[in-house]
Amino acid sequence: MRLRITVLLLAVCACLIVSANLALAGTFQIFDAYGGTYYDADKNPNNLGQESLLCWAGSASNILAWTGWGFPAGQGFSNESQIFDYFVAHWTNGGNGNFGYGDGWWFDGIDHKLSGAATVDVPGGNFYPGVDWFNTYYEFDYSYNTAQVMGSIATWLNAGSGVGLDIIHGSGAHAVSVWGIETDSTGQYTGLWITDPDSLLTSYLSYGMGNGLIYVSINTSGVLTNYLDGGWSIYAAQSLDRMPGYTQPGGGVVPEPTSLLLLGSGLGMIGLAAWRRKKA
Repeated sequence: MRLRITVLLLAVCACLIVSANLALAGTFQIFDAYGGTYYDADKNPNNLGQESLLCWAGSASNILAWTGWGFPAGQGFSNESQIFDYFVAHWTNGGNGNFGYGDGWWFDGIDHKLSGAATVDVPGGNFYPGVDWFNTYYEFDYSYNTAQVMGSIATWLNAGSGVGLDIIHGSGAHAVSVWGIETDSTGQYTGLWITDPDSLLTSYLSYGMGNGLIYVSINTSGVLTNYLDGGWSIYAAQSLDRMPGYTQPGGGVVPEPTSLLLLGSGLGMIGLAAWRRKKA
């Protein structure tokens, strides 16, 4: 009898492990787990003189909206486009590396620019003075290793954090927002679901790319094979945690596959312990 029960418990654990591995295959999109939807701040094709290089600000606006930090009390912001317009009104038209510099200014009002990048020409931001955003809520991965960066993105998305991705093409750089990740049956990362601040521009649309949420395939070398001309590749990624206590409309948290596995294993051990007590 004891042998049969032991075999049964082992079979249950094996099924849980298989189920967890299967759960890792396919698509994970952050809004399916946490509610709400993706955000997509776009450059205005009719105002490129002021915002053609502000892709980082578009990404920053999306991440601020997702995490709740973009809606400071009494400021009147209600969507990512309004946040982006605020960046446009306060920064010169230039590159800035990644969304972290913009979000830092949003928190503390300090221009965290890179040398030769966009600068603050109208004082603003400083909506959360005293909050240690960099050490408490912000993370980055500049390992320049595709598998590691994709792993960081997966971890951040599962935690409900807003994620931005920096991509490069020769000497050019671009910033997008990440809302989901794709894996195959072996656990290999194969693509990302993104929104792109350039998606209304003619130069972007000429490649047949759509507006809103789009899927980009990524090979093991980090190349976005179906994005624009196929020459863009992963450079780095950053994340911003959600504001404490903030949830998306209709949001909730679903257990991650590893959590489900641990829960199942725990229940199995509880059952085994109860059976042993009964036999004793």
